[in-house]
Amino acid sequence: MSFAAPWALLGLALVPLVALAFAARERSRRRVAERFASAPLLPAIAPRPPRTRRWLPLGVLLAALTNNNLSTGAIYRSADGGANWVRVSSFKALDIAFDPGNPANAVAGLDDGTIAFSRDAGLTWVKTAPLIAAPSGRQSTARAEIAFARSQPGLAYASVDNEKGEVWRSDDSGATWVKLSTPAHLGAQGDYDNAIWVDPTDAAHLVVAGLDAYQSRDGGLTFTQVSDWRNTPSSPHADHHALVSPPDYSAANPVLFNGNDGGIYKTANIREMTSSGTVGIGWVNANNGLAVTQFYSGAGRTAAGGKVIGGTQDNGSLVMDSGGWRPFRGGDGGFSAVDPASDLTIYVFYV
Repeated sequence: MSFAAPWALLGLALVPLVALAFAARERSRRRVAERFASAPLLPAIAPRPPRTRRWLPLGVLLAALTNNNLSTGAIYRSADGGANWVRVSSFKALDIAFDPGNPANAVAGLDDGTIAFSRDAGLTWVKTAPLIAAPSGRQSTARAEIAFARSQPGLAYASVDNEKGEVWRSDDSGATWVKLSTPAHLGAQGDYDNAIWVDPTDAAHLVVAGLDAYQSRDGGLTFTQVSDWRNTPSSPHADHHALVSPPDYSAANPVLFNGNDGGIYKTANIREMTSSGTVGIGWVNANNGLAVTQFYSGAGRTAAGGKVIGGTQDNGSLVMDSGGWRPFRGGDGGFSAVDPASDLTIYVFYV
């Protein structure tokens, strides 16, 4: 299953569960996808937050885009709900967010060791001073994902792909940043999987995720691991791309959804997740028939009624026989083939 950026196709949509929380955002993403068909990757889009200062029109949207090989990018802005777009910056932005308390402020996560911020609702952008002088992420990058704390004006956190995963904090809506900790949640692939969430009711409660998920209750100073891919399916699948709470999230309903290479997982109480015992117990697979596994290859016997095999993205090599799919090998499946004389002999390639 491929979730190379938040949810289904590189952030273009958030799949069914987020209809609960972000139906408007999903519609905005579709409009942006149509408008930017020539710009293949749309990592993030930010709608103007509701129930804030009313001087900014509700139709303002910001979109972060990159090209196919992630070498260049841009920030686009719409003032009419996505009908028309203007390129406002050539910064290679991989994430973008409005300040929920003041829509004049916006922040964009870059990958060059800096973060960009705007003070005029995304019309103009400025880079911060370098957070990281020599990024250690793959290809010397430092991808930054952004999350604002809804309960504390001006507070934002960033999950940064440096030293296998750092967490940074800004108290002025993204203009200046200080490093809090290095939970190393991203491993060696933070350019691929990187997510951060802040409890909308508690600014000191955050979750970061990459290879696995980690939780902090002290404002990002310390973290405990709350998922372990080795315990799948009792714990979420590896490679996390999105963390989303429903609109009615509260102390009485502390639900958190997790989008990863295995689909969608859910915990009914993220606050009670701990690293004691078997790490990751407390999440449940919420796919419920969601079939979005990405196949890299497929093969079958020439005659009808035989096996069909295929290599998939991070969901192994699968075999279909007797009307259903079953795993044959784990990891990332690649090229596959079936002996034309007998489907008792099959060939798979591990990426």
